[in-house]
Amino acid sequence: MILMGFMMDIKKVILLILFVGSIMAFYSCEKKENIPLYEIPQLPKRELIFVEENPPGNEDRVFGLSGAVCNDCKVIVFADEGLTNEIHSEIANEDGSFLPISIGDNMFGEVFLLVENKIGFRSPYIVLQNDIFPPETEITEFPSNPTEMTSITFKFSCSEDGCAFECKIDNEEWERCSSPITYFLKGGNHRFDVRAIDKAGNKDYSPAFYEWRIEPPFPGSLLWTFSQIEKIPERVGEGYAPSPAFGDIDGDGKLEVVVAPYNVVHAINGEDGSLLWSSPIPFSYPILSPILADIDGDGRLEVIIGGDKIYTLNGEDGSLLWSYDSEDWQVYPLLTGDLDKDGKEEVVVADAYKIYALNGEDGSLLWSYNTGNWQWPSSIADLDGDGRLEIVTGSPWTKNKILAINGEDGSLLWSSSMELEGSFPVIGDIDGDGRLEVITNSSGDIANIYALNGEDGSILWVNENTCRIEPPSLADIDNDGKLEVVVGNYCKKEFYAINGEDGSLLWISSKLDSPNGPVLIGDIDEDSKLEVVGTLLNSIYALNGEDGSPLWIYDNTSGVNTPSLTDINGDGIIDMIFYSDYYLYEEFPTLYAFSLNAPFPPPDLLPWPMARHDVKGTSLYTGDPYPPW
Repeated sequence: MILMGFMMDIKKVILLILFVGSIMAFYSCEKKENIPLYEIPQLPKRELIFVEENPPGNEDRVFGLSGAVCNDCKVIVFADEGLTNEIHSEIANEDGSFLPISIGDNMFGEVFLLVENKIGFRSPYIVLQNDIFPPETEITEFPSNPTEMTSITFKFSCSEDGCAFECKIDNEEWERCSSPITYFLKGGNHRFDVRAIDKAGNKDYSPAFYEWRIEPPFPGSLLWTFSQIEKIPERVGEGYAPSPAFGDIDGDGKLEVVVAPYNVVHAINGEDGSLLWSSPIPFSYPILSPILADIDGDGRLEVIIGGDKIYTLNGEDGSLLWSYDSEDWQVYPLLTGDLDKDGKEEVVVADAYKIYALNGEDGSLLWSYNTGNWQWPSSIADLDGDGRLEIVTGSPWTKNKILAINGEDGSLLWSSSMELEGSFPVIGDIDGDGRLEVITNSSGDIANIYALNGEDGSILWVNENTCRIEPPSLADIDNDGKLEVVVGNYCKKEFYAINGEDGSLLWISSKLDSPNGPVLIGDIDEDSKLEVVGTLLNSIYALNGEDGSPLWIYDNTSGVNTPSLTDINGDGIIDMIFYSDYYLYEEFPTLYAFSLNAPFPPPDLLPWPMARHDVKGTSLYTGDPYPPW
């Protein structure tokens, strides 16, 4: 009995201790957190929790509004359903909201969120979707390629609803846009890009794009054509039809066209394309245009052409006045000028070994200069200001130095420090110092553009380039009062405009076909600005002189050679005359005369109308292509 009573007392003591402990624990919880014991936190309220989806480059975040979770609970976000990869956590505010929790920069397509109370109990998780996938963009309406249209409209769409768009044209910056969008563009190659941006800020990582070419229509209309329909029996050799020469060779006050395809010289009436006369030339290989000049002082133009000899023809009827036979099998007329200050023109010619100065009246030799290897007189001017003309040589095929030769006696004035291949120097005051410079291309291993001091041949600047550079032309194409150098790059299929002062680049045209030969420069569309006319393999391009953008294109499936610009029929409208490229296509050449349907410009707006500047072949910029120079 005593033992049982003792046991009852112990039970009472234990119960009393448990009772007191529970009371103390109860009041302790009420005092600290007021968190019920053993209670699992409630499920987070999905409707009050949001994913802030930001554009790539900015972190996505999860945040909760008031009442989203239990107050002062710990909010935990996991990357996996197994709840092993915790991304981040945040303590909820007293009102059950919580600050944004970073979930990375477009790292997770879905995340798993739960809450944990102070004593470590966790709620079930909820799944939050995060749009990290970019939309896809599609261009649904675009121009044909090529097109003549300069007003271009695009339409585009997005693979998701409610997308915004960004567009860019060519090298411009991205800008917000909407469909449709219209651009007003110049001729040439163009590219349009568009990308969609969804509501989450995701941008299409591979924007839709479209590339095309604007080829404004050729404004010309055909005046006439002339074709050589059969070969001359004595023909030997091959060649191509160079830039046509033009002048009043019969004294009737009207222009004629003189061309020399194969081994025959044709004089053609400019008004209608009818034949005035023809004169066979043995062994003709017409690399250069015929030269037209009054070389005998009779007030009428003669025609000088090369072949197995140099032939000078009467402009009125094509009869032979005189010929000169060099030591080589082939000889070329290059230019004319008053070398000895007698008031009459001399003729400068070349073969594979020498340069010759001939008396214009009878073809007698004044002097010769031994070059040893293909040096062509390319241009002529008074380089050193002594009142006498100097001749500057180029090298059409072999690598040679550029030479400046005194026109009076054939002595050497200077030679360049570098050897160039495929060079055709021109002359002009390109830096505005009142003195002449020599500008040349190079088409061999060293394919640069050089500006040389005309007095001593020292290098002023070099525009470094690659591959084959075509012969240069000169004009003030941007109307800044200073000359620019315009050339074509055969391999890169581009035209360049280069500042004459320092050789820096003014503009590069869009990709075309391979330029072939020198460009022409003049106002061909009545805007009082200069345009550039360049020859490609099968087409002729007109470019805006200020920025090189294409104005129009003329295509000819038989190929084209460098044209000439003039008013060939005397109607006050500028015309373009050129030969088809029979050398390439092994066809009989055809001479074309097109009206460009714009008024014929004054001389200052037609500064370089044909290959080598003028019918005398001077390659000297004067601002006026017509005699007297």
